[in-house]
Amino acid sequence: LPNLLQGTQITRTIPANTIGNAQAIVTTTTRWYSPDLKMVVMQTTSDPRMGTRTFQVTNIQTAEPAASLFQVPSGFAVTATPSRAAMKLLQ
Repeated sequence: LPNLLQGTQITRTIPANTIGNAQAIVTTTTRWYSPDLKMVVMQTTSDPRMGTRTFQVTNIQTAEPAASLFQVPSGFAVTATPSRAAMKLLQ
């Protein structure tokens, strides 16, 4: 698992009477990024117009996947397909 996460929090305010809103609308997004995994592992957005939404990556496994996951199943075969250039010549 990652040793260090980088967190950011962004707060945006839409002033009152800007988009037909009587009061200011404040949205907050908190994001946790893993440089080791090169991806966002958690993000929460709070917006009074849409509620709170949370995205979270779970069950992170950094071990090599089993080689069997990349083998062609029995009854199937790998075939070459013509390139786009070759398909244009055939037309």
